[in-house]
Amino acid sequence: MGWLLLVASLSACVQGEDKSVQSPTINVPVLPEKLAQKAADPGKVLPIREFRIALTGELRGEVQPCGCPTLPYGGFARRSIYLSRLAAEGFAVFQIDAGEALLKGVSQHGRTDAERRAQAILEMMAVIGVDAMAVGPTDLIAYETLQGLKSTESDGVWMLSGGWESPHNTPLRKSRDSVVLEEQGVRLGLIGLSGESTAPELESRYARRDLVAFAKAQALALGDDLDLIVGVGSLSPEETVALSREVPAIGLLLTTAGSQHQPPRRHNSTVVVEVPPRGRYVTTLRIMLGSALGQPLLFSGMEVEAYEELNHRRAQSLQLGDSLLTQEKKDALNSQEAEVQRVAAGLNLVTVEDRPLGTVFSGASPVDAYMEEFFEDLIVDAEAEAQKKPEPEQAAEVFANTAACVSCHVQAFAQWSFSAHKSATTTLAQEGAHKNPECLSCHTTGFGQKGGFGDPTPFNLGRYGGVQCEACHGPLAGHPEDKTVRPMPITKETCTGCHDEANSPDFVYENYHTKVRCDRGQ
Repeated sequence: MGWLLLVASLSACVQGEDKSVQSPTINVPVLPEKLAQKAADPGKVLPIREFRIALTGELRGEVQPCGCPTLPYGGFARRSIYLSRLAAEGFAVFQIDAGEALLKGVSQHGRTDAERRAQAILEMMAVIGVDAMAVGPTDLIAYETLQGLKSTESDGVWMLSGGWESPHNTPLRKSRDSVVLEEQGVRLGLIGLSGESTAPELESRYARRDLVAFAKAQALALGDDLDLIVGVGSLSPEETVALSREVPAIGLLLTTAGSQHQPPRRHNSTVVVEVPPRGRYVTTLRIMLGSALGQPLLFSGMEVEAYEELNHRRAQSLQLGDSLLTQEKKDALNSQEAEVQRVAAGLNLVTVEDRPLGTVFSGASPVDAYMEEFFEDLIVDAEAEAQKKPEPEQAAEVFANTAACVSCHVQAFAQWSFSAHKSATTTLAQEGAHKNPECLSCHTTGFGQKGGFGDPTPFNLGRYGGVQCEACHGPLAGHPEDKTVRPMPITKETCTGCHDEANSPDFVYENYHTKVRCDRGQ
C-alpha cells in the first residue's frame, strides 16, 4: 500500500505540477514494489532515532538540466531547493554521493573542460552541504589535480578513497577510507567502495585493494559505537552480493545504477539502494532506528506499513509546503507520528523514494553565483582556444562555415537547410539558452575549438550557428583546393558526441542518420 501511494504521489507530481515534462514516453525509473518480506523479530529496544539520507551518484558532470532530453530534471539549483525543504522536516539529513560525478568526458571533436568542471562540481557540492563522496573509477581522471578537497571538518566535502591507492601503496591525496558522520545525535559510519576502473591509462597510476578485505577492515576500524554502517560507491551487482555476504556489519549499501536502474533490494541482511544517474533525482531514504547496530533495516511487513504511510504523507507535505496543509491534516500527521513511534520499538525501518528534480523545485538558490562563474570561465576558455593559431601542418583546423560549402554542394546544403540541425541555435534562442556554454558545443559549430569561436556574440552565432557541415565532418578550411583537407566520414561515434544517452535517450543511429545525411535522394 505504501509504495503504491508513493508511486501515485510521484505520478501526480509529474502530471500535475511539473509542466516541464509533456512527452507520453517518459522513462521514469521504476519505483520499488512492496516486498513480500516477513518482519524480523524486534531486537534490543533503544530510543527512536530518525534521520534522512539524500543520495546522489553517477552525475557524469551534469550541473543543470538539459532541455533536450525527454526527462529534463536535475541540476544543482533544484537539488539545493529540494534539500532545504527536506531539512525543514526537522530531522538530520546526510548528503552522500556514490561517485562517478566529476567527469563529463570529451565533447564533440575533442574539446574538454574536465578539470574546471570537476572543480565547480565539488564547490557546488560543498555549498549545498554534501557530506561525503566516494571516488569512482572515472573520478580518478580529474581527482589528483583538484584543489579544495576536504582536509578539515569545516572545509569542502569528505572524499572517500573507495579502496583506491596511488603509487607506492599510499591512499589518495586528501581522502579517507572511511569517516563517521554525526548530526543531531545520529552517528553513521561511512565506507567508500569503488568498482574496478575501465580506463587503461589509470592502471599504472592507481590500484584498487581487495574490496571485501578492505570493507571488513574498515568496518572493524569504525567500531560499534554507531547507529548504522553504510557502504557507498560505484559497485557492480556481483560486488554488492559479495559485500553483503562477507561483510554483514554493513547494513546499507548505496551505489550507482550502472547500465540499468534497479529498485531497492535486500541481499542477506544488507539493504542495497541504487541511485538514478545524471543527478535528475535525489534518492531519499527516510530511516527510523528503534534498535541497535546489527538489527537489519526493514522495508516492509505489518510493522513497517505504518511507517511507509507516514512517509507518504510527509512526501506530500514536502511537495505542497506547510502553508497548504490544513490544521486537520497536520493533526493527523502528528497522530500518525506517535503511532509509528510505538510500533517501531526494537525495529530499524527504512523507506526509499526517488524524488524527480522538476520545475516544482525551481527558483533562486545558493549555487546560482557559482554556476554563473563556471559558465563565464567556460566562455573565456573557449575563446582562448578559438584564438590559438594552428601549426602549419594543421592549417585545416580552421572552420570555413557553410558559406564555403554551398557553392559545390548545393543539393546537400538545401537538404540541410530544412533539417533540425539547421535550426539548432534558433532552438536555443527560443529557450533563452543561446549563450549557455553547456549547450553551445552541440547546438553550434566550432565552439571552443581552434579556428572556431568562443564568445557567443550575435556575429559568431550568425556565422557558426546550427549544426553545420563541419560539426560532423570536421574543420575544412582550404578544401577542395588543398587535397590534404578531407571531410571526416560519419560514424555512430560522430553522432553520439551530442546524441548521448543523457541528452538524446531515444537516439538510434540508423534512424537519425537517415533524416540528416547529406546524400539522401541522390
